[in-house]
Amino acid sequence: MTDGIIGLYDFLTVAVVCAAAVLIYAIYIKSTTAESVKDRQKRNEAEAEEALLAGSVMSAIGLAMIIGLYIWQGIGGWLVGGLVVLFLGIALLATYFFQRK
Repeated sequence: MTDGIIGLYDFLTVAVVCAAAVLIYAIYIKSTTAESVKDRQKRNEAEAEEALLAGSVMSAIGLAMIIGLYIWQGIGGWLVGGLVVLFLGIALLATYFFQRK
């Protein structure tokens, strides 16, 4: 038998879930604000270096695909695959240069 719209056990369940959510949020805020500025800079530099490496490799693969397909098949629509990879690599290289300060 329940008294009113929400019974006692329903109210306690909602209260415990809300308290757990607030506790998890507080832990999250504490962990993100405790990170120092140097740690963020190191992580950003590492991500930028990864973008440089990935961009140079993808650009080289795209250029090799274009040259290989041109020698093997000539000019045609199949060169688009190499162009896509080449421009993705160029986009990653641009990301590296834009992230540098």
